[in-house]
Parts: sequence; C-alpha cells; structure tokens
Amino acid sequence: MLKKTFVLSLLTVLLVSCHGGFDSIYDNDKTNVLDSTLKLGFNKSDKFTGVMYLDCQSYDDWVFVDLDNLTTQTRAVPKTLTQEWDGFSGIAYLQHTDLKTMDYVEEDFVKTDTQEKPEKWHLGIHHFDVMTSGAGVLETSYTSLLDLPKSSDSFKDETFTFDEPTINVVILDRTQMLSYYIGYQKITLNRVLSGWVKMDLSTPPPVYSSTGHVYILKFTDGKFCAMKLDDYKNSLGDKGFMIISYIYPY
Repeated sequence: MLKKTFVLSLLTVLLVSCHGGFDSIYDNDKTNVLDSTLKLGFNKSDKFTGVMYLDCQSYDDWVFVDLDNLTTQTRAVPKTLTQEWDGFSGIAYLQHTDLKTMDYVEEDFVKTDTQEKPEKWHLGIHHFDVMTSGAGVLETSYTSLLDLPKSSDSFKDETFTFDEPTINVVILDRTQMLSYYIGYQKITLNRVLSGWVKMDLSTPPPVYSSTGHVYILKFTDGKFCAMKLDDYKNSLGDKGFMIISYIYPY
C-alpha cells in the first residue's frame, strides 16, 4: 500500500508540473521581462522587425501567423469526422510504456476531419509545436538576432528541414495522463522548430528549457525569416505564452 501511494503521488507531481503547477520552481530560464510591456499580437522593435506575443496555451487550438499582414487566426483541432476522411488525420491514443523515452503502443485511433487552416499563413503554433506553410527550417548556433549576418544569403546553401508527419508529438487529450495514456493529434509539423522548447522527464517533475537559438525559415516564395523564442511563459509562469523576436523578410 505504501509503495502504491508513493507511485500515485509521484505521478500526481508529474501531471501537475506538466500543467504548470511547479513552473516557477522548475523552469530553467527566468521569465522574460519583455512580457510586462508587450501586447498580444505584433509589437515593434527598434533593433529588428518586431516581437510576436502569442497566447498558445490551449491544447485544443492552433494559432496561425501571417507575417505579411501581421495577423493571427485561431483554428480548433478537429475531433470528429464530418466529411470524407483524408486517409491521415485523426487522434492517436497511445499507451506509453516509458515517458522518458516516449516509447508507446497505439491503443486506438479516431479518424477526424483535416486540420482547418487560414487561406494565407506562415506558421501554425500549438502550445510549443509548430507547423509551417511549406517552409524549411534551420537551427543555428546564434543566440541573438543582432549577431546574425546582414543577409540570409549566408544560409542559402545550408540544409533545411521540412515538415513531416507525426503521431506522438501534438498532445491533445490529457485526461488519462496519470495512466500514461495520452491522445495525440496526428499531423504534419516541423520537428526542428518544434524543438525550441524541450521537456526533460528524467527526474520528475519535468524541467522545461528553451534552446535559446535563432532559427532561419525559408519559405516557398523565396523569402527568409529569422526568429528566436525569447520565452514560452508569461510573468505568472503560465506556459504557452510565446514571445518571439523576428526579422522578416530577412
């Protein structure tokens, strides 16, 4: 009985910390002071193009960003099938055998409609996960936009990573997380850019950290964008508030 109680308590700590209960204690980087002056949306900067401040807390929505028109639109994650299935989209329910390695067994799959997107967009963000409108992404070793070369030509010969199908990245249903049973949206996204926030589960509760690196995006129209995730939480420690400085077009 004592062992069972200890295991349940440990799992409860893990779940609460995933939801943000221990954010102020276990986050690696301190809250960025920028969010005390920023407004949701696009903010101007005198050093680079601007700073995006986005509310991406919801696990039920994608926030789509249009860099040309400086607008955002929210689209809900589809959870039912109301039209002909596209042969891919759905919710995969995975029973994890090890949360550290993310090993899993697929227990169920629910077919859904295709993820709705705006007519024009560049990025889609779901909490920390990111999809692009056909862009390639390069993670650089730079940690400041101000240190970048003056032109994106310096990166034109580098290898860019494009979006790919995933089944165990975009968390959607967390109702049975205590039992390691999680529902994920099966969707195409960019693994490189989605890695700008990492979660270490090796010693629960989880420790969150940002790579702190500048990412270069190469869009299908030939334009480039440089961006850096300055923070992924607000001053209260609520995760999913994305503060992104950017140069566009770069």
